[in-house]
Amino acid sequence: MQIIRDEKLVARRKKIGQIASLVGIAVLLGGMAFTWLAPNWDVPVQFTIYVPFLALLVGFILSSIGIYHTNRWGRSPRPDEILDKSLKGLGGEYNLYHFALPVSHLLLTPSGPVVLIVKTEGREYTVEGDRWRQRFSLGTVLRFMGQEGLGNPTKEANYQIEQMRRSLAKHAPELADTPVTAIIVFTADQVTLNVGETSIPVVRAAKLKGFLRSRAIKPLPRATYRELEELFAPPAE
Repeated sequence: MQIIRDEKLVARRKKIGQIASLVGIAVLLGGMAFTWLAPNWDVPVQFTIYVPFLALLVGFILSSIGIYHTNRWGRSPRPDEILDKSLKGLGGEYNLYHFALPVSHLLLTPSGPVVLIVKTEGREYTVEGDRWRQRFSLGTVLRFMGQEGLGNPTKEANYQIEQMRRSLAKHAPELADTPVTAIIVFTADQVTLNVGETSIPVVRAAKLKGFLRSRAIKPLPRATYRELEELFAPPAE
């Protein structure tokens, strides 16, 4: 299996997280210092109110951005690295793309493109049809505070499938009818999934490779597969 990843994007997002965190802390500390020192300075009274408030607001926003990007891009294993590990061992007819296409994660298989909707949350979820429910408790809320919201992974999958179809229609009209599917993948070890009848398959990352191998889907014509592979190939440096 070949893995294609936009390493520059990963490095850039990681750096954004680091800078935003540092600047956010600096702004918060600056606001605190101003509060302590303002009484010794000849400044309008309203400044002693508005400046600390603005520093708190801006510092909080920057720190939140920094925490998000650090959690998403700065910690290892990242979701894309978990996918790499879970799919290790697939044959050479599989190509895994991270951040290099209109969707974040896509696996080109002999049967066509498969969009991978990655979810890192570790709560208990129940899905029936296109409806998702999650179980809340005080412990899980505190433990996973700061994670991305789950949203509706099924709607997200359908949206990203449509994005890929539009991209194919735009860049390679002859491939517009190529079937594009999706799989919702949960990467957290502690997640609990109660899966009923669903329009989009839902699996744990650890079982993704086995699920792909067990699917009975008609392979694409070899020429179509090669066209997709060439279309998805990153531009030469």
